[in-house]
Amino acid sequence: ATNPFENAQICCGGVDTKEIDAKTMESNLVKDLYIAGELLDVDGICGGYNLQFAWSSGALAGIHAAKGMNKE
Repeated sequence: ATNPFENAQICCGGVDTKEIDAKTMESNLVKDLYIAGELLDVDGICGGYNLQFAWSSGALAGIHAAKGMNKE
């Protein structure tokens, strides 16, 4: 059995990871759009994995978004 929604630590759904460049977190569909964290359809087990993914993917997206700004 599962706990009710009120006890949820994560929720499923979000942007399909196939639509994202995993090296930069940039959308494959929209140039210069970076997607990270809980906006993506990524579900980790309990124990901090979802938080770590959010922080790491956010840092990666930020680094590459900033690089894109320097090109202009």
